[in-house]
Amino acid sequence: MSIAWPGRPPTQDNSGAVAAAAWGFLTAGAAFAVLAPPLFWLLMAGTAALAAVFLCYRHTVIACTAWVLIAGATLEMAIGDLVGPPLPQLIIALVKAAQVGLAAVCVVRFGPRADPFNPALAFAAMGLVGFVRGLHPGLTAGDSLRSLAGSMAPYAFSFSVLSLSWSRAIIGMVRWIPILTVAAGAVLDAAGLRPLFIDLGGNRLGAMGHPAFLGGFCQTAIYASLIELFRDGRRREIALMAANFVLLTATGARAPLLYATAVCLLAMLFVPSARLKWRRRLTLLLAGAVALPVLLALAGELGGLRLFHVLTDQDASDLSGRQVLWPIFEDAAARSPWFGWGVGAGNAVIPVTSDVALLIGTLAAHNEYLRIRVEGGWVGLGLLIGWKRWFRDLTFPVIELLRPIPPIAWIPAGILFFPQIELSVIFICFIGSFFPIVLNTIVGVKQIDQTYFRAARCLGASDREIFRDVVARGARPSILIGLAVGMGINWMALVAAEMIAGEHGLGYMIWESYSLARYPRIVVGMIVIGIIGAGMSAVIRLIGRKLVPWQKSLIGS
Repeated sequence: MSIAWPGRPPTQDNSGAVAAAAWGFLTAGAAFAVLAPPLFWLLMAGTAALAAVFLCYRHTVIACTAWVLIAGATLEMAIGDLVGPPLPQLIIALVKAAQVGLAAVCVVRFGPRADPFNPALAFAAMGLVGFVRGLHPGLTAGDSLRSLAGSMAPYAFSFSVLSLSWSRAIIGMVRWIPILTVAAGAVLDAAGLRPLFIDLGGNRLGAMGHPAFLGGFCQTAIYASLIELFRDGRRREIALMAANFVLLTATGARAPLLYATAVCLLAMLFVPSARLKWRRRLTLLLAGAVALPVLLALAGELGGLRLFHVLTDQDASDLSGRQVLWPIFEDAAARSPWFGWGVGAGNAVIPVTSDVALLIGTLAAHNEYLRIRVEGGWVGLGLLIGWKRWFRDLTFPVIELLRPIPPIAWIPAGILFFPQIELSVIFICFIGSFFPIVLNTIVGVKQIDQTYFRAARCLGASDREIFRDVVARGARPSILIGLAVGMGINWMALVAAEMIAGEHGLGYMIWESYSLARYPRIVVGMIVIGIIGAGMSAVIRLIGRKLVPWQKSLIGS
């Protein structure tokens, strides 16, 4: 029998086959229940898992949105306070497993996507290096693998071609997570089950979990509202952003509050949007400028909150016990500076039963860069930074802020940062050459004709091949120019640093000769500097002729 709907071709009636399959399944279940009860429960568990996978596949957007809400609510912490310690670890494992499973479903549902710059690959490299080099004595292989899975899981969704509806749904849910979490925490507080505020150097809003986690989600919610505000320009996004800023202030998380404020300020000033007119932007900026002195004026009245407690009564330099925690992490990083101790070592540096953990109540470094140094060393930190696509957008304003500062002005800071004189000189030379090289590289990439990218895409080139054959080749002339300019500035910074803070080198010799009135040595030192500089320039030109033979006019004949 076929069923014909108006405007649709007739479809085959499969109700008989579905009914037969259902009766077969029930019969098999009854047989297993009678003959082999353990297999019956295994069958039930497998059936439930398959049903969950099927529902997630059919309703992928709803499933991912529900998962984001559960992960953002940090249920494991509230449940751990109510029922005890074993269950939270199980909940964390289930949330991470659900995340990986949903990411796999997204790959199957929406299609795979090559993402060579995904930070998950950096964590995988860190984990592999950790196993090859050797893990921290307090870190087991199983704990390292679990930490590796937890670190890679947040980036797993980037390996699929996510739909617009998926992105809009996730952004929409993220905006509301802190508000919903605080509402649920208020219910638990009213019932006397769990306090809404936690006393950690002052009262901090914790809601269902820890104030640090809630502060992170508030920061993410502010970014989500900012995206929607620039996309649609609706006033509701302004209200949500303001509410999340209030919650973020109540958590006492200073770094997320500073980052969120800076991102919103830069976005209002520099990000174009047809929906958000300049008149409204100026209104928002003026409102923020007025709110800051008002909050400072009320700091005395709101001294019970941790952030205002810092402004009134307490030194902010050691709120999280960093003067006790950071030396321990610094020592662990110093014992394996290049490759670290493996992913998860940040949780093993301080034993759970140690006096420090019992006194401060935390094992975290409260410094993600320091944690990554412990787990992956300088190599891991560089990999993680280099693999983040948004890193250029995040760091370029900082580069533009620091670039006008002359290298000589960094000499006092270099002496303070580095106890060894030679290290401070190296730091000054790095500062002198870093900015021209980076800026010329950025300009070189931007000047590549977009036609080359479109042609490479049409020919089926992958992201890796485009980076290797288009970006790297097209930016070579500008990179070489940056190297030449950076080398010249590097020499000037080197001589100046050796004159002021050095104990060896040509700059030190010239300054010492001036002090002893040995003027011929001054001239000899200047000539030697000129010869070495000319030689290095010749080497750069030689390299340029090999790498960019089509740009001889730029690198010299």
